[in-house]
Amino acid sequence: MTRARWRGVLVAVVVAILAAACSSLEPIDPVEQTSDVSESGDDGEGQDQTTVNAAGTPTAVSDVVSDPWQANERLRATLNLGAVFEVGRGETWGPAFEVDDLDAIAAAGFTAVRVPARWSDWAAEDAPYAIEAEFLERIRAVVERALALDLGVVINIHHYDAVNADPVAERDRFLAIWRQLASEFADQPASVVFEILNEPNGLLVDQAWNDLAADAVAVIRQSNPGRTLMVGPAEWYRVRDLARLELPPDDNLIASFHYYEPFVFTHQGAGFVEGADAWLGTPWGSDEDRSRISEQFATAANWAADREVPVFLGEFGVLSEADPTDRFEWIDFIRREAEALDFSWGYWDWATIDFGAFDAASDDWNPAIIDALLSP
Repeated sequence: MTRARWRGVLVAVVVAILAAACSSLEPIDPVEQTSDVSESGDDGEGQDQTTVNAAGTPTAVSDVVSDPWQANERLRATLNLGAVFEVGRGETWGPAFEVDDLDAIAAAGFTAVRVPARWSDWAAEDAPYAIEAEFLERIRAVVERALALDLGVVINIHHYDAVNADPVAERDRFLAIWRQLASEFADQPASVVFEILNEPNGLLVDQAWNDLAADAVAVIRQSNPGRTLMVGPAEWYRVRDLARLELPPDDNLIASFHYYEPFVFTHQGAGFVEGADAWLGTPWGSDEDRSRISEQFATAANWAADREVPVFLGEFGVLSEADPTDRFEWIDFIRREAEALDFSWGYWDWATIDFGAFDAASDDWNPAIIDALLSP
């Protein structure tokens, strides 16, 4: 067992002791806001204790204790539920998703799902920034069905454009959303991981992001002292920006990055990228192309080894406009390079016409993508 894994075991034991004593303590609350989201039932794992935040609101405290290396192993073959809950309120970006679709995801051989959600569209603009119960229940249904199928789950905040544009003004609301999510899902087992924020950008960079990420971890730890959390770098989670990420002072973290390089190849013809039509026909697959990816992944692995954290390649994919052979070879190469370095991975995405591994029109998987992702 590596030094990092021994440390994870030790931390898990310490956290369990702290969680048991947590009911007698009042945690430090970076933002003294309350939540009017009701507590979940006490019949699930991890909610046999309560504490009180600085505003006096009872909050469930999870007794889940997870090891980040084990949690990351559960994510080894993850599928992103893109264009489902991340869409703007009232918008449609892809085929309708039903909870039963998780059955096919599990049967295909995936080990987990990442659930990108635009929580900011469903939270009140004013304190206590309550999240609408209906949306919470939609996500809870996905989480519980996934767990019943033995799938791991990553819950994150996706497309919070306002916090990227003005981190200071949105700080309280962002942390209040996490306080509610952490309490709502405190009853879930260790196979549920919380990811702080997808692809921070705009003004939420460098120290602004490092500080906010640390504050969010502190808020989540009030109700989930032993759950594995996930964080990635500012500037869109690019691999080259890992060096600018200051991991929060916490021993139960997974580091994440996303990979869509070369961008002119993966996003050729993208209708949502200005000028992408000029990239149509961009090839991929030379020795130089492959070496560049290997070098960047090795740099990420070294960065993580220095900090003793596991790595989740949270997103990668190629639009369907690319040459099919090049596309499938890129997906296969990325997946195998990640696995060779013990990175878990999450393919983007489930069923959009641009990236989808599942073809909604034929109601079946794209066999070439499934082969690239899941073949031995």
